[in-house]
Amino acid sequence: MHREVDVGTKEQIMITPKTQDLTIDEKRDETVLPDSQDTIPNDLLPTLNHIDVCFYYLMKKSKYDPNRSYKFSTVDCNFMNIISSLHDVYSKDVEKLMAGGHVAHVNEYINGFRMHAAVPWHIVEDIYIPVNIKEKHHWVVAILYFSERSIFLYDSYESSGHYSAVLDVIEKLSAIIPLCLEHCHFYTKKGIHV
Repeated sequence: MHREVDVGTKEQIMITPKTQDLTIDEKRDETVLPDSQDTIPNDLLPTLNHIDVCFYYLMKKSKYDPNRSYKFSTVDCNFMNIISSLHDVYSKDVEKLMAGGHVAHVNEYINGFRMHAAVPWHIVEDIYIPVNIKEKHHWVVAILYFSERSIFLYDSYESSGHYSAVLDVIEKLSAIIPLCLEHCHFYTKKGIHV
């Protein structure tokens, strides 16, 4: 059973849009404004260093891409400075850490209030943390995997003595983060039973 079907004339099917070629020498009439989701606000620039800028754009990509099924967030370099100072208080007196309001800064990160384009941690799967190993002049990335309740470390450098320096910094993170997560009711918001 064969039938003839009229698909239209060639002119009806192949209509190409008219385009105009521009050369580099030609000037545009309209002002081209940068996309606000792709630029860092001027008031934020003086406080950022290079790694913060990289993580800022990584965080924005995660937050504003609606088709992304994998959700993560990041923190800035100052986060580890706060963790270190909290660890100093924690190692002396655990009760003082919670009572003195010292965890408020970390809770701002956890609740998504501390940085531009940040989201609350309970709506993401992982947190990417830039970690500066100051005595080695080296950066590593620590990733909090909530589903596995683990901290994974990504480090491109191996040498004798390097691992202990990295481990000292990561141990501070592993001691303080669970306390802060519990303090701001993260586990309840995330639906994790502890």
